Amino acid sequence: MSELFGAADELRRRRLQDDMELRRQQWEAVQQMLLVCIDPAIELKLHRNLEMLESSIAGLARELGLLGREREAVGVTRVDVAIITALEDERIAVLSHLPDHRRLSRSEDNIDIYYEATLPVQHLGNGLNAYHLIVCQIPAMGRIRAAVTASNILRRFRPRYLLVVGIAGGIADRGVAPGDLLISTQIVDYELQKLTPDDEQMRWEVHRSDEGLCNQARHLPDSWRQAIKQKHPTNGIPKCHFGPVASGDKVVAFETVLRRYRTHWPQLIGVEMEAAGVATTAFTAAPPVPFFMVRGVSDLADRAKDDRWRLYACDVAAAFTVTLLNTGPIPTGRAPGA
Repeated sequence: MSELFGAADELRRRRLQDDMELRRQQWEAVQQMLLVCIDPAIELKLHRNLEMLESSIAGLARELGLLGREREAVGVTRVDVAIITALEDERIAVLSHLPDHRRLSRSEDNIDIYYEATLPVQHLGNGLNAYHLIVCQIPAMGRIRAAVTASNILRRFRPRYLLVVGIAGGIADRGVAPGDLLISTQIVDYELQKLTPDDEQMRWEVHRSDEGLCNQARHLPDSWRQAIKQKHPTNGIPKCHFGPVASGDKVVAFETVLRRYRTHWPQLIGVEMEAAGVATTAFTAAPPVPFFMVRGVSDLADRAKDDRWRLYACDVAAAFTVTLLNTGPIPTGRAPGA
């Protein structure tokens, strides 16, 4: 009888994944249509279609997450922290600070590639002395692909925490400079909008980062900078900035756009493209999974955007994240030897 239930679950899982892939392809097709659309009325309809598709994808991701929790994976040890990156340079930087990492065998469930590592910790209680980590690079940039990857991770590994680590654009008016570090206290999703012939009305969706990790990050000793491997392009010292970070599917390289967002969110410290998708998946899981993000500043989201700071910013984010985790800020909830 259990084998019959297992087969039914597998069939249901595959149908959900097929439905999610179809919705993702439809979403990408609508995005392409928007790029060439010049009729305001049609553009409004396309944006409504995007909202419906995003809602459908989020619902399918939730259902997949619930299915994964209904059927415990045999032989899979629960992960303490899953780290998600969007770019190859970001993943390489994180793994360079996890010297014992290894690539896992490819799963038949999805196309994602996972790396596993054990991280020694200094102050963890209950007799444990290491975290079990998973690192995964999203196959493509953007909220939707990030949400799908996060859902796959939740289903397969059941992590206690989800982290996004990598680079972002900083906001100079908030005192942010290239090479600095952004720790998000909130993720501000700006993609949902109501478009009229006269203007656009933002429908902000906001997710709070885990307050416990934010507090631990505020008290991390300055010695974390000793873990940075890349040379600072101007021999400066990276500063840490805490605040809300805007998230959406657009690469922002235009100051006017940021000014418009900051009329509603004057405390914004940066902008990026994946956190809204990961945070949505984390907070709609059952039960919800704590979310946290660390970003190195690779540019100031303006016309001067270039790659001079890219590798340094990747390394700064990775160094801070691994050093923070090394202090044992996350309770595992497991008994010694479990």
